[in-house]
Amino acid sequence: MAKLILKAILFITIVVIPFNAVYADDDKTEIFERVPGNNKKPRTPSKDIIYCTYGTGYMELTIPAGVEYIDVTLSQSGCIIWSDVVTADEPRISIPVTISGEILVTCNTDTGETYSGILNF
Repeated sequence: MAKLILKAILFITIVVIPFNAVYADDDKTEIFERVPGNNKKPRTPSKDIIYCTYGTGYMELTIPAGVEYIDVTLSQSGCIIWSDVVTADEPRISIPVTISGEILVTCNTDTGETYSGILNF
């Protein structure tokens, strides 16, 4: 019985704790708000938002109702560093693990709306 307990403690110490330490605080969530269009008519503020959960090497977006895909662009210091497409079927995408610092994310939907927000890696 003592050997079984010792093996369980050893397993937890070697496998479980390091795994949790690496991935425990990796997930972050940001909210991207819709960017107002060029329409000059006064409008009420939009309640449409996109939630972005992200971490090292990935990001996942909530897709607004009626949207089939989103063109996602990541920029830093005014330069585009990466882009991809997120779909309603595949809302999670891989991003380069080398990204660091403050990143501007621009999301253009197939319905013509633009959302943007900042991610900090």
